[in-house]
Amino acid sequence: MKYLAIFCRWVFGLVFMFSGFVKAIDPWGSAYKIQDYLEAAGMSFPDGFVLGLSFLLCCFEFTLGMAWLLGLFHRFSAWAGLLIISFFTALTFIIALTNPVSDCGCFGDALILTNWQTFFKNILLLGLASGAFLFRKKNRPSYSPGGEFLWLAICAAGIFLVSLYGYRHLPLMDFRPYKVGTHISTQMTLPEDAGSNQYNIRLYYEKDGQVKEFTEENYPWQDTTWIFHSRKVEMISSVKPPIHDFSLVLLPDQQDITDEVLADSAYTFILIAPRLDQADLQTLMEANDWADGCRNAGYRFICATSSPPSVIDSLSRTHGLRYSFVLADEITLKTIIRSHPGLLMLKDGVIHAKWGFRDIPSPSLVLEQPSAFALARLTTQSRRYLLMLTSLTLVFVCYLFVHSRKRSRARSRYTSRKVI
Repeated sequence: MKYLAIFCRWVFGLVFMFSGFVKAIDPWGSAYKIQDYLEAAGMSFPDGFVLGLSFLLCCFEFTLGMAWLLGLFHRFSAWAGLLIISFFTALTFIIALTNPVSDCGCFGDALILTNWQTFFKNILLLGLASGAFLFRKKNRPSYSPGGEFLWLAICAAGIFLVSLYGYRHLPLMDFRPYKVGTHISTQMTLPEDAGSNQYNIRLYYEKDGQVKEFTEENYPWQDTTWIFHSRKVEMISSVKPPIHDFSLVLLPDQQDITDEVLADSAYTFILIAPRLDQADLQTLMEANDWADGCRNAGYRFICATSSPPSVIDSLSRTHGLRYSFVLADEITLKTIIRSHPGLLMLKDGVIHAKWGFRDIPSPSLVLEQPSAFALARLTTQSRRYLLMLTSLTLVFVCYLFVHSRKRSRARSRYTSRKVI
């Protein structure tokens, strides 16, 4: 039973750590999902408040998972974990019944679960939490209260810095369908083994003034005394390609240039600004240099937004914006890049690079040799991944070292008392 309790504690802790980590690397994505739930509940809060909730949620989940995994404040964390997962199990059951949002968002974009899958996942976690909770008093603290607090502070500070980086720049890891290296046209087609949409078809027939419901398998097609009344079709599940809503409509003539852009063998630079009135104004104005540089180099430069044409015209005249605008879906633009605005570099329909507005380089550095610059950026990103993994490994090794030293001292004290 002791090892079973340890197994429950470790699995529960790892799941919470993973959930908190994938939310932390993409705080804007977590904020968008929280906003979806709030809007489904008829509530509305400022973006800053929702973003703050995103930071708190990912830090709490990751830190609680680490507490379970390392056995820190084991009694308090056992109570907190059981209460939290009990609440979310009940909540996800209601969400599964009502289906206000199709994707739960519990693992960010790293792992997409339906609402029913999320509910059953929480049932499993509730069982793990209950098993660990029953044996919580048998766990002995591995550290002093000060040591436990220090480990939790290190975990909370580390995951907060990861979130802060994702907020100010771009996520360290990109799990969305628009990550660098993606061929958009390929992702817009369904694979051959993807299946098809599933429907629930109900047929209603009338006889002797009464209407009865049938299915396609048992409807009275041979009984002419039944008269067809109506039909109701409900989609059970839909099959969509990873990218199904990418569309670019050039203003002012409303021309769809999606295929033209994706087939262009030259470089295309797209400034992504979901809402122009909320975008960083300095970046919008500095994009004039990019537009001029692309025009001289023979490349295309456009700004994709979901703002109405009246807002586009007003900002263009007021601030002298010298580039073309295309209309696109707001959710799609927020999915492409977590920055407002951000810059996307395409060639032959392949995403070669992405920059948040704080990291957009000078056009003179990129336009001379775009491919070399994109490759250098990929190398830099790989080094960041390596640095992050190395840091996590060092923290874990430090924990094992300190833990083994404490166990060794405890064993020595026990041996000394036995000899005496």
